Amino acid sequence: MNNMFYSEINSFIYFEDDNFKTEIAKKISSYNKIVCNSNVPIIVYVDDFGLPKKEVKKFFDNVTLNTICSEYLNFSIAIALLEKLKQDYLFNKLDSKIFLDKINNYFLYDKTITINSLYKLLEELKNTKNFYKEEYHYYLETGNFNGDLKNVKIPYLDLEVFVSKFRKLIGNNSQLCILIDNKNDVSIKSKKCVNSLMYSKESKSFIINVLTLKDNWETFDDLRGYYVMPVCSDYENKFVRKK
Repeated sequence: MNNMFYSEINSFIYFEDDNFKTEIAKKISSYNKIVCNSNVPIIVYVDDFGLPKKEVKKFFDNVTLNTICSEYLNFSIAIALLEKLKQDYLFNKLDSKIFLDKINNYFLYDKTITINSLYKLLEELKNTKNFYKEEYHYYLETGNFNGDLKNVKIPYLDLEVFVSKFRKLIGNNSQLCILIDNKNDVSIKSKKCVNSLMYSKESKSFIINVLTLKDNWETFDDLRGYYVMPVCSDYENKFVRKK
């Protein structure tokens, strides 16, 4: 079961039942423990990947909204990775100094402060994710970006860089597989963010499998408006069958 969804290409996997989809995804992620200093594949489950559908009351700028939704997705995946480390009881077993030094160097807005533990890093990632969630609702209500990015220690996250440093932290050279569990209330914009991430030429450290009911993903356009040709499969009788 561990490698059932693991592949080397981004893809959409269709299910007939929503609850069964989530049950299978959680089981696979739970059974797939992180093995340090190995090439054992890593599978991480992400359900809270996107912002909810919401009525737009004011004019909005696409670039601003794209940034809010993209960063929310990036932080969601980074948080899921650290949560998996924590659940597998690896926080206190890893020498995280070099990893945290890289995070401080690449992502901290204020270079006079430092994050000196994985617990603190996880806390700051959650703070920023919540920041973008609040900004999303406020922005679509008012048309204004209200928050000050100086109020969060890590305002932006390059996911490719984060995943690359994460793999070095755990000494695992295998490609990371991210399971995105589609929810009905997630906005089209957030789904376009996933499409952009899946088909980005820069995404080499991870692949994404979107688990969804048929016709529930709603869009195969990316954030630039380009149609991406999806690779699709069906989940049938404990097997993933390519369409």
